[in-house]
Amino acid sequence: MATLHSSTLDAAAVISDLIDCLQAVARYRRATGHTRERLPIGAKVIGGNSTDPRRYLARLSDEEERARRLAEQLLHPPLRPIVREYVDPVGLHDEILSYANPEGGIAGLAADDVHEMNSIVTLVARLRGLEAAIRGSVAKSEREATPPEPVRSGLVGGNWTKSELCEIAGVSESTFDRVRKAAGVAAAKPGDHSHRFSRAELRRMAEAATEPVSGVGKRCREAGDRWRALLDSSSPSGPQK
Repeated sequence: MATLHSSTLDAAAVISDLIDCLQAVARYRRATGHTRERLPIGAKVIGGNSTDPRRYLARLSDEEERARRLAEQLLHPPLRPIVREYVDPVGLHDEILSYANPEGGIAGLAADDVHEMNSIVTLVARLRGLEAAIRGSVAKSEREATPPEPVRSGLVGGNWTKSELCEIAGVSESTFDRVRKAAGVAAAKPGDHSHRFSRAELRRMAEAATEPVSGVGKRCREAGDRWRALLDSSSPSGPQK
């Protein structure tokens, strides 16, 4: 399962890198305008001012090459079978290459460059959807692999959350904590809002709430009475006579 998740996340990471690449390609092509001159990969332009389109040609070539390398990964294991669950890897690979190929596509910025740029935007949007679908499949499988926490009802046999006991007693959480400490009942772990207190713990808190224990005020007496009534009404053997 861990290996499968790792490969799936690798596929999502490659898709994410492809999105960055294609966005960079579109950005540098806009910066170069209609210049058709091509430079070798890695070539550096010396001279020229900051608006000279040639300054971006080397970066453009690098990003196109990077996009081609990433697209090739979609055609081979372990990524191909994962991508194939959502789209045709060959078709996606060919479509990416049509935009990242210096000899064709929009590399030379055809006359209808606005249409071509819109095509890249559309492809990027599709890749974003693909990445989201792949990552979502990992999250779903992890949720399905994790057994749900048993839900224990407070209506029969006891076990109540802090918020339930506060609502039943009509007290604040700070008052609840004072009673809990006075009763010697352990608190829930930080951030655990689903923690439930047992019947035995609630009984101890009910006794502490009605006893003249230091730190527990008179207002807690009614809370203690309500908790006792709750214990009686939720007894597995029925209400106590």
